[in-house]
Amino acid sequence: MYTKKIQSSRWSPIVSLIALFGMVLLSLWNTGAAVSAEVPKGEHGAAEMEYQSRLLNRLQPSVDVSKTPAGFDSVIWQAFIPQDNALMPERVSLGRKLYFDKRLSADGTVSCATCHDVTRGFTDQLAVSEGIKEQFGHRNAPTTLNVALLQTVFLDGRSPTLEHQAKMPITNPIEMGMPDGQAAVNAIKNDAEYQAAFQKAYRRQVNYDDIGRAIAAFERTLIFMDSPFRRFLNGDENAISSEANQGWVLYNEKGRCVTCHPMNPSNPLGNRQSFS
Repeated sequence: MYTKKIQSSRWSPIVSLIALFGMVLLSLWNTGAAVSAEVPKGEHGAAEMEYQSRLLNRLQPSVDVSKTPAGFDSVIWQAFIPQDNALMPERVSLGRKLYFDKRLSADGTVSCATCHDVTRGFTDQLAVSEGIKEQFGHRNAPTTLNVALLQTVFLDGRSPTLEHQAKMPITNPIEMGMPDGQAAVNAIKNDAEYQAAFQKAYRRQVNYDDIGRAIAAFERTLIFMDSPFRRFLNGDENAISSEANQGWVLYNEKGRCVTCHPMNPSNPLGNRQSFS
C-alpha cells in the first residue's frame, strides 16, 4: 500500500493507453454520455470548445474539491496536491476557463483542449499533435485524464509538476506559440472576468505562474477512476463483459502487456514506474 512517502516517489508518466482510455470510454458509456456522431469541429480537428465544455458538464456535473475522490485514501490524495495550490472552487473554475481558452495561443486557434479533447478521451487521438500554423510536433498528447496521479509529467518526465507542465505548451513554438509567458498574460489581462477570477483564486493580478497553477487545479479534478474495469480489479467479476474478461486474460498471459503495464488496485494507471 502507498504511504505518505509517495511525495518523494518518482512515477513514470508513461501511462498505459489501455488503462486510461479504457477507463474513460467505459465511464462515457456507463453515464450515457456517449459522444454524438455529429461532433461540431473547430480548428485542428478538435471539437468546438463550447461543445467540449457541455460534454464535460454531463460527465462531471459537479465536483466537491473539499472531498477526496471516491476510491482514494485521503492521506494519499493530499500527498498529490502542492501546498501552494490547494484545491479551491475558485481555482478550479479559473483553470477550467483557461483550459478551453484559445487566446492563450499566438494565433488564437489552440487551447489545452485542442490536444486534450474531452470528446477524444482527453487526447487528440493523433499520431503526433498539431499546433499553431498547422505545425506538427514529434509526440502525441497524453491524456489529462487522471493526470493528477502522476508526479512527473510529459512522456519523458521532464516536468516535475502539473503546475510547471501546464505552462510549457503555451510557449512551445510548435504548440501554442506564445513568445513568452508575459505574452500569454497580455492576451487575457484586460478581460474583466479574468481580473476578478485571479483575485478570487490567488489574490493577485493575472500572472503566468498562476495561469499554470489554475490549469493544474482544474486538471486535478479530472479523476475518472470509478469504472467497470476498476470495479473488476477490486473483485467484482461481473463488472465487465465476457469478451473484456478474455481480453484481460490475453493482456496478462499471451500478450504479455502486463510486463510493462501492470494493473491492480494499488497501481491503477498501469505503469511500471520506469522510463526504460
